[in-house]
Amino acid sequence: MTVRRYAVAAAACELIPVPLLDTVAQNQVRRRALTKAASSAGRSLSTEELHALADEPLATGWELVRMLLLWPFKKLFRTVFMVWTVWVMFQVGSDVVERAGAVSA
Repeated sequence: MTVRRYAVAAAACELIPVPLLDTVAQNQVRRRALTKAASSAGRSLSTEELHALADEPLATGWELVRMLLLWPFKKLFRTVFMVWTVWVMFQVGSDVVERAGAVSA
């Protein structure tokens, strides 16, 4: 899979309607994209480097409680304003391409 396809896959994870599962799925796709980019550049990344470069932090503690309480409103907002979701998807996709470019450079 090329970096662009990984970017599209990471962006599509924004459409997963389950809180935290979308972030976990995005992290998996980002890790695979960076691993592929590093191997094509003849490099290898340690697990710590891969997690530091690829992963978005998961919510914990009060941040998790706040996120779960606000999730229905966020879902409603994204449904009503689909443009916002598309914009977030483009941001995620470009983020994957930038990170893969940084690893392969």
